[in-house]
Amino acid sequence: MPRNLGKISINNKIIITWEYRNPTKQEYSDAVQKIIESTALNRGYLDSVTLCSYINSTNLDWKKDAETFIVWRDLIWNFVFQRINNPNYTSSISDLIVGLPAIQW
Repeated sequence: MPRNLGKISINNKIIITWEYRNPTKQEYSDAVQKIIESTALNRGYLDSVTLCSYINSTNLDWKKDAETFIVWRDLIWNFVFQRINNPNYTSSISDLIVGLPAIQW
């Protein structure tokens, strides 16, 4: 793969170079997982796994939270994987995050 270099020159002398690169699939995934975890925390749960564990709860509010969260989480990952598995996808992590579907509690 050709390197995409940025450079700063003064008087035609290069003083700084750097390589532009697209985020890796792991970097995209890590960023998305942080959004998922923070959504669970902001709803008052310890983490996403704990929130999902309420899917069979007898407390209907917790059960509804889990159902809503799981549907949203799956929607998020489908959205993300469609993009990052496309070899032509070149958006930044922040652009990917901005495009994520919002949860509707």
